[in-house]
Amino acid sequence: MVLLFFLLTFVVSRTYIYLNTVGIVPDNWFLNRSIRGVHIHHLAFGIVILTISGYLALIFHSQRIKHYISALYGVGLGLAYDEFGMWLHLRDNYWIRQSYDAIAIITVLLINIVYFGNLWQKIFYRFWSSALRVKHKHSHKLANLSLPRRQRE
Repeated sequence: MVLLFFLLTFVVSRTYIYLNTVGIVPDNWFLNRSIRGVHIHHLAFGIVILTISGYLALIFHSQRIKHYISALYGVGLGLAYDEFGMWLHLRDNYWIRQSYDAIAIITVLLINIVYFGNLWQKIFYRFWSSALRVKHKHSHKLANLSLPRRQRE
């Protein structure tokens, strides 16, 4: 659900921005707001939605409601990361490269979590169990290491 709504939100917001830029969609639609001359970017809406979905995830435990919360979380994530370049440069530039890079990275991460989560979990488990075995063998060797005795004169 998170991956689906994340990608859907990104595509819809980018389409909206493009259509607005070429003059097909008017400036005063839902995600393009100005309050007293200050432009409110959809990044702000995304952060608010992420905050709300985080709170809802803490108080509701029903499986059915978790699906709605994960969809809401995906929307917030899509809106916030669509303007990732603005996080870094604090400029009003919707076509900045870092926004597209962030979307690509988040998409790859979410795809790996959704479709390859078990694989990464097994790799992580094997890595840590091997590391712990090496550490245990190393500490066991150190404990059994006998130091040479100093001879008396």
